[in-house]
Amino acid sequence: MCLDRGLRLAEMLGDDGAPVERWREEREKVRRDVLERGYDERRGTFVQAYGERPLDAAVLHAPLMGFLPGDDPRVVSTIDHLIEELSAGDALLYEVDDGVSGHEGAFLLSSDGEALGNYSQAFTHLALIEAAMNLDAAGDEEALHAWAAQRAR
Repeated sequence: MCLDRGLRLAEMLGDDGAPVERWREEREKVRRDVLERGYDERRGTFVQAYGERPLDAAVLHAPLMGFLPGDDPRVVSTIDHLIEELSAGDALLYEVDDGVSGHEGAFLLSSDGEALGNYSQAFTHLALIEAAMNLDAAGDEEALHAWAAQRAR
C-alpha cells in the first residue's frame, strides 16, 4: 500500500524526480507475494502472517485500498471466515496470543457497536472518519445521513 500511495502522491504532485517505474515494479512484486504467500488456499482465507493460521480483520481494507475488488472470491471467502471465526456480536476480536490473560477485547478499527477494546486509540476514530468519507464518496447522501444519525445515538 505504501508504494501505491507514494505513486499516487507523485502523480498528484507532478513529482518528476520520484522513481515511479521502480515503485511500480516493486508494488507488483509485493502484490504477487501477498497473493501467493498471504492466502491460504486450503482454508480459503488471507492470513495475518505468511505461514500462519490466524486471520486479520485488516484484510477488510483490501477492496477499499484497491488491492482486490470486493467481489473477488478470495475476499468474499475471507470475509465469511472473519465473520464466522472472529465475530462477537457487533465486534471483531483479535485472534492472536498477545500475552494478556482473560477475555479478548474487540478491535474497533473493524467493528462498530459497544464493545471492549481500544476505543480511545486514534485508529478507531480514523476508521469512523474513513467510513464517513467512503459513504460520502459513494454519493449516497441518504446513507451518509443515516450512518451519522446512528453514530450520534
